[in-house]
Amino acid sequence: MATLTIQKKSVPRFTRPMAVLLLVLDHLVVSGWILLFATPSSSLPYLLYALVAAEAVFRFDLWGGIGTSLFFTVGIILFQTSDLGLAISVRDSILRAIPTVAVITGLGAAVRAMNTEIRGTRRRLDQTEQLRNVLGELVGQLDVSRMLYTVIRCGLEILQMDSGAIVLLDEDRGVFTLRAAVHLPEAIEGTAISAGDGIVGRVVRERGFVTLGELPLFDLPALNNAGYSWVFGTPVLLEGKVSGVLHLQTRETERRLTRWEEEALEVLAQQLAVALRNVRLFEETEKRARRLELLNRSIDQMNQKLFEPELLDIMATALTGNLGFAAAQIWLLEQSDGALWRRAGHHTTRNAPP
Repeated sequence: MATLTIQKKSVPRFTRPMAVLLLVLDHLVVSGWILLFATPSSSLPYLLYALVAAEAVFRFDLWGGIGTSLFFTVGIILFQTSDLGLAISVRDSILRAIPTVAVITGLGAAVRAMNTEIRGTRRRLDQTEQLRNVLGELVGQLDVSRMLYTVIRCGLEILQMDSGAIVLLDEDRGVFTLRAAVHLPEAIEGTAISAGDGIVGRVVRERGFVTLGELPLFDLPALNNAGYSWVFGTPVLLEGKVSGVLHLQTRETERRLTRWEEEALEVLAQQLAVALRNVRLFEETEKRARRLELLNRSIDQMNQKLFEPELLDIMATALTGNLGFAAAQIWLLEQSDGALWRRAGHHTTRNAPP
């Protein structure tokens, strides 16, 4: 078992009853072998019992190792007293057993702690690499829906959460709406969410990372009955304004985020904000390019009719059809009476302007 622990693979932890049963079986096997084959003058019993104690540290817990150490100390004392005087045997057994117990148990605990740290470091490196890949994918992404789902799934996989969602501000309506959700059947995309006492409202008001473990966890009432224990949220900031909230949740009651995990969630939200800003800039640039193209087309049409009577009608139509105005009128000053007269007009509304 200790060999498996030192290897790169993660060792499964047994439940307490199973671990106790395995330790008792180990003790019985080792004790039986010593009684049948070992001699009182041999030091082999100390090594065998010490190995069982080390195994208890890895498989069970530090307290399991201490309990095993006490068990084999008593066993060695009984083993030594079979052919020696009681006083000498007890003293010699204690002097030989205690250092062995301390050294092996200490080494087992140290190796276990080191192995745990190595596994944690390796997992963090894998998470960092995955986060870097996702951030690289967001840079050239222009599909907002795909972008949102990519961020949520990355957060769920890195932080080992049960579900997640992204809420964005609808600037036209002035409310937050649920734009994407993963593993949240209770949430309906497009639902308006009020910034109340749940995770969305808290993040919007505090403008930073928020952890909630008490009801109400969510601003959407249906989610509060889904059995979640913790929810973690961070803002999506655009130009210094909270334009959205990324939140992940779990049903594990003992789950907490480390500082690195909090920063990873914040980095995801920041990169999402950058990607959304890039999409907006691209859309604005594309819109301006289309307007410029339409303007050039209108100018060409007017040049073709420069000295014809329908020139003014073409100009009015170009203003509404190509430049997006709802209505356009062209008025000319009449030199004979000094008054303005409407010479052309065009509208896309139901009723003509006065």
